[in-house]
Amino acid sequence: MITFKQFMSESINDKGIFKAIFIVGIPGAGKSYTASRLKGIVSPVIVNTDKSAEHLAKKWKIRSTPENWEKFFKDKTHKMTRSQLKNYINGMLPLFIDGTSQDASNILHRMGILESLGYDVGVIHVKSNLELAKQRAKEREKEIPREVDVKFIEDVDERNEDNVRFLKSKVGFFIEVDNTEGKLDDAALMRAFKKTQSFYSSSIKNPIAKRAIADIQEGKGKYLVPLVATDEELDNKIQGWYR
Repeated sequence: MITFKQFMSESINDKGIFKAIFIVGIPGAGKSYTASRLKGIVSPVIVNTDKSAEHLAKKWKIRSTPENWEKFFKDKTHKMTRSQLKNYINGMLPLFIDGTSQDASNILHRMGILESLGYDVGVIHVKSNLELAKQRAKEREKEIPREVDVKFIEDVDERNEDNVRFLKSKVGFFIEVDNTEGKLDDAALMRAFKKTQSFYSSSIKNPIAKRAIADIQEGKGKYLVPLVATDEELDNKIQGWYR
């Protein structure tokens, strides 16, 4: 029989709760690969529309291309990702938010949503040069039913430096991982791994999270709903993830 101590240790006493890192960079920089190598004792769940799009592309036997994204994929993938995110946040799970750096305002908007729910947030910038990123994106097309618009990669690259510099000024935790050819060796990964795990394992700073944990402990619960927020309140927050 599970004890109450064991029951509680599966949620609000876990390391990494109420912590989220936005992994940004141009398409093809290697953000998903980097995230996979930075998991350890704390293993954040990855929030990424790509997974939903790839699932639907295989299910429908339709390639996810720039031309059919709006018609077939956008609404459904956003709905699926919001649903997953709501479940993750309800459990206060540690998050990796995998996304491009084309729009700093969108990233700040999503940071605001997470912070309003109690999360501490940080940023990892995965750096890559443009030609290598385009090459990686093309190579990945052979493995998954998703096509990346080369013009989109070029547009993101043009804004990347300014956007990343701006994001760096907005967070307490920021590191850069250089994934250009030959730079991301074991030593570089280990440095990034230690810093990332330290962020997830550190004490929670957000006072909203501290109050939420106290309420959950008092109510002997495991989730934000219903002790901290109603299901409708949490849903309304997550609905604003995509503007």
